[in-house]
Amino acid sequence: MALEGYYTTTEAAGLLGLRAPTVRDAVRRGRLAVERVGRRNLVTTAEIERYRAEVLGMRVWEERKADGDGGGAASDNGAGVTAAGVP
Repeated sequence: MALEGYYTTTEAAGLLGLRAPTVRDAVRRGRLAVERVGRRNLVTTAEIERYRAEVLGMRVWEERKADGDGGGAASDNGAGVTAAGVP
């Protein structure tokens, strides 16, 4: 039974680029909201987008921060010129 705008946790995992157990764990921890329909946990499109923006966006930020790219100030490219083109 397919409901438009709703995805199983396995389908949501595919859309988020995560493994299904990771998504189910996020549901158990309350990080990802689901609607219970019968015996199934269904994730809305809006919730997938919220999770992508909040949680996965934060993961990308943590990876960038660990790489030393704070993203705020223009950095020197090694040739004495910043990314903004100003020496």
